[in-house]
Amino acid sequence: MRYDYYIQMEIAFEYLTKNCKHYTIYTDRTIKKGFVFNYADQDTDDDLITANRKLRAELERKIKENTYDKILFKNGKWIDETYKKKYENSLNEICRDISHLIRVYKKITAMEIIY
Repeated sequence: MRYDYYIQMEIAFEYLTKNCKHYTIYTDRTIKKGFVFNYADQDTDDDLITANRKLRAELERKIKENTYDKILFKNGKWIDETYKKKYENSLNEICRDISHLIRVYKKITAMEIIY
């Protein structure tokens, strides 16, 4: 028995334009596939319903563990100088009409794949 999920990662630039409009742009999206499985004889004491319940709980744990925002820029400061070097050029290319940078973060989202 097996459940599949994917983890989507992207960079979010949240900013104000020169005409005071608020935007969030997502870029550099990557998707990674994961799975949770068990073998039929993994725990001989479990019946099919119990084994499925344990597997579902593990899937939910993996999804929760892999869904969060990692802050890279907030309150006018880069969290680390390497983030500034890595993303400042992309920011200037993508957000040409920027007047004020609000925050930059890596958005990580995990979701179950339903077949």
